[in-house]
Amino acid sequence: MYKLYYHALQKNDPVFFRSMLQLVGLKLSQNWEIDEHAKLILVDIETPEGQSFWQNPPKEAVLIAYARQNDIQTPWFLPKPIRTQSLIQLLNELAEHVCCEDEPKPQVNKPQPSHADIVKAKASNFFQAEYYLVGVLQQILQGQSITRVQCTGFPPLYIIPEERRCFTHQVQFNQINTAQKMFYAASIDEIECETVSAEQLQQEIKQQHLVAYPVETMLWLSAMCASQGRFSSAGAQNKFMRLVQWPNFALFPYQPYHMNLAAYMLKNIADVHGIAQKTQCSLENVVDFTNACSIIGILKYEQEHKIVEKQLPEARRSLFKTILQRLADTVTFHK
Repeated sequence: MYKLYYHALQKNDPVFFRSMLQLVGLKLSQNWEIDEHAKLILVDIETPEGQSFWQNPPKEAVLIAYARQNDIQTPWFLPKPIRTQSLIQLLNELAEHVCCEDEPKPQVNKPQPSHADIVKAKASNFFQAEYYLVGVLQQILQGQSITRVQCTGFPPLYIIPEERRCFTHQVQFNQINTAQKMFYAASIDEIECETVSAEQLQQEIKQQHLVAYPVETMLWLSAMCASQGRFSSAGAQNKFMRLVQWPNFALFPYQPYHMNLAAYMLKNIADVHGIAQKTQCSLENVVDFTNACSIIGILKYEQEHKIVEKQLPEARRSLFKTILQRLADTVTFHK
């Protein structure tokens, strides 16, 4: 485990830094953690305290300058404000060239999302959410910092984890165009994230006339667009499932067949093949729908196949019995 700490950061910067470190974890070549005893220290050299610390650092400390510009020409530098790409590049270079702990370099067992890994994930027959925008959103929601998610050529998306809300340009639910689908299906190598303050967000909302949405709307959209008819795992096609609640289609872009799927899956437990057969929907559409429902937490997997039949009220059953009896008497009379 590689360790680092910080010194003389201003206001919310410590929280931002911790959140960004968590956010970029999948893109780092090694595992990193915040440790106040670390020898590697990020120092804000634009503050008097930071300047003093820089001039008289602890013995064996390795310092990283944190400022708007690298005026002192130090080899280890992180520009303000903290951005994902600059942080990833810095930490990966430090892991390669600087010993950040007394122990030898650790062996990392988790798969690293290199360019080749991302290309492989996009071409895979299985949907791996962590390689797409939906996975980035899930990571952001684990933190506390307001984060701007940007993809070149598309409007920004702002996430407020504590409120589970987001802000972006207005989404025309019934007219999701190709460009918008490309954004919601973006892979992690196409996405840039940056923490922002509440004040910055308010300015952006006013200047760009941004609209608020529940974060579940973006999770739904991004899962639906990135899924592309792919199962989440090899065994997913054989799992029996049902919906635990009706999707709030007032908040989610949807097609008419989504309502048919929801209606069937609320009453029945089946695998995707059975669902497709009973609802006359394509298997790809069923898979995209179930992936999106799973992401927003309204899908439950069951151990066995079970059809839940809706029981008729006693009054209706008595009425039908009476009708059937009269029909039988009529048939008997004519005989």
